[in-house]
Parts: sequence; C-alpha cells; structure tokens
Amino acid sequence: MCIPYFIAHEVVGQEFDNVVAVLDQYFFYNQNGQLTTRGIAYYYDVTKMLFQMVTRARKKLHIIIINNEDVLNKCLGILNSNKK
Repeated sequence: MCIPYFIAHEVVGQEFDNVVAVLDQYFFYNQNGQLTTRGIAYYYDVTKMLFQMVTRARKKLHIIIINNEDVLNKCLGILNSNKK
C-alpha cells in the first residue's frame, strides 16, 4: 500500500488528520529553553517549518527523534510532566 506524503511548504494553509515530524541531530534546546537548529542552512527556517507541521495535525501527531538523546529526554520530560 502506498501512503501519500506531502512536504510542509507545498501544502500551505492545509490541515491533516495525521502528521509525522522528524527531529534529527540538528535540533537542540538553547540556553533559553527554546527548540532551535544548528549547522544547517535552508531557504526556509527549519524550526518554523517544524512548528507549521506540528500545528497542522488534527488527529494524530507522530514525532520521530533520530540521533538526538538530549531532545528525546526533554520531550519525554514534557510528556511525563503532563501526566501528573
């Protein structure tokens, strides 16, 4: 079964039932606690593109973290703090 996929800036203004966002080794939390990126240069701001993808999810949001234990631990801490 082939599942269609879209790139965030190709579908401006649209929302989707299911969204997958990938955070790799270029994402990190700065000293102000803000998620940002380093070491990559694209025409579009990667952090803002992540925000666009996350806010387009209507039902399910899947966040995949690759090669980034610091961001994984921060995300797990956020999820666990919301369970209390």
